[in-house]
Amino acid sequence: MCLCSRFHVFSSGFQFDTEDGDILIPGFLDSIFGIRPGETKSFPLVFPESWRQEDLRGVQAQFTVSAP
Repeated sequence: MCLCSRFHVFSSGFQFDTEDGDILIPGFLDSIFGIRPGETKSFPLVFPESWRQEDLRGVQAQFTVSAP
């Protein structure tokens, strides 16, 4: 079980807080579930075609998340 309920994710010009579930890519929270403090996890996700930022629609991205 994850001891951290909040992550801040930073990428090239992109930042979001996992407590704001309305702006997360589908599958993101499932991908980080269970990560423990001090761990880092990488995983690919595809931005949905309905994503508000048009240039990211359908793009496969590699995410790397580190738990504080």
